[in-house]
This record gives sequence, structure tokens and C-alpha cells, in this order.
Amino acid sequence: MQEPTQAARDHGKFMENKYKRGEIVIERIRPSLKLIVSRYVNGIYYCFIQERNSKKELVYLESELIGGLTT
Repeated sequence: MQEPTQAARDHGKFMENKYKRGEIVIERIRPSLKLIVSRYVNGIYYCFIQERNSKKELVYLESELIGGLTT
């Protein structure tokens, strides 16, 4: 049996999420809309709108979000 390549061993390192659950982020195209990260699955962020009590989740790629915000 072959040994896994370095790329195969490192694959999991590239799937780490930049934003944590509960963190406040904004959309790049609509910066007035504050979002709360609810979960991260396979490179996709699921977020709720902060100002609304909606149960509907919005879906984003990491490149569509800006983080580092405070409440």
C-alpha cells in the first residue's frame, strides 16, 4: 500500500474555518448587514441576520464575508 502524499496529509488543514460560531461578520457586497455565524460545513458558512429573529439561514463562502467586528 502506498504512503499518502504530503498534499493528502495536509488536506484537512485547508478546511479550517476562519470565523467561529457566534462571531459577527458582514457581507462584502452589503456591509450594512450584520450576520452571526451559526455553523461551518465543508467550506460553507451558515449565518443568521443579527437584527432579525429569523430562523432562516443564509449561506456564504469565506470570500463573501468580512470579520473582526464587535457587537
